[in-house]
Amino acid sequence: YHSVLAVTWPCVVIIGVLLIISAISIVTLSATRAYVAGNSLWTRAEREVSSLLIAYRRTGNPEMLAELNAQMNVLLGDRAARLELVKSRPNDALARRGLLAGGNHPDDIQSMIWLFRAARLLGLGEVPLRIWGEADEQFLQYVPLEQTAVALRSRGELSTAELNDWVERVHLIHEPLAQLEQRFASSMEDYARKLTAFLLGFLAASTAVLLTAGFVVSRRVLHRAGAMAATLQAVQNQIFAEQERAHVLLGSISDAVISTDRHGTIEFLNGAAERLTGWSATEARGQA
Repeated sequence: YHSVLAVTWPCVVIIGVLLIISAISIVTLSATRAYVAGNSLWTRAEREVSSLLIAYRRTGNPEMLAELNAQMNVLLGDRAARLELVKSRPNDALARRGLLAGGNHPDDIQSMIWLFRAARLLGLGEVPLRIWGEADEQFLQYVPLEQTAVALRSRGELSTAELNDWVERVHLIHEPLAQLEQRFASSMEDYARKLTAFLLGFLAASTAVLLTAGFVVSRRVLHRAGAMAATLQAVQNQIFAEQERAHVLLGSISDAVISTDRHGTIEFLNGAAERLTGWSATEARGQA
């Protein structure tokens, strides 16, 4: 067992490290997918907010106001998560709460937090993060507009001019956000390509380094094993030679010599012993 492990451990280490790298790559790409899905949720929520602000201002339907608040919470949740994660010592619980409020799947939250930190550390996510921040600042203009919609709605019906003015105010917020959403989506695609290239390069470089190290270590192990085998063979040959010389010496003397093991079983007879006992060495060997 130990001899097999001594030869195979470099391969085991290489396979283990490659599996870890592959797992990290899969988690990273999965987290990237989660951010793309999160952007879709953000975009849909923003469009819902813009349309609901107009619809509620026109109808005053309380159900629309409740839905408006729900969609605003999606945007506010993502903003809270971003603001927490950019801190030097972020609180993961607060970031998780914000991402959950943003509608992201619970199973993706931890990998999203991990990728956010890794991207900032490697400097790969600066553009998407900057656009995200710009979109948050633009989105915040919806907050006082929502409060204004509630206050103005209590005054009764709107004139066509008032409604048109309201629609224009909403569009002035929505149109820049729509452009930022497209920029963010494009930057995430570019980020995903860069990240994929980085991971493939890292995996290739790691594989080359590990295989080279494994080859060197395996070669040393095999060389050492070969040297030990050669030494053992030399010792065995020396023992056999000494034994043969001893047999020749014992066979040439005139006194009878019988050699036994510790149990009294005959192992060797010289010529004098064969003549004395009448047994050949072959017949006597193994007799008690």
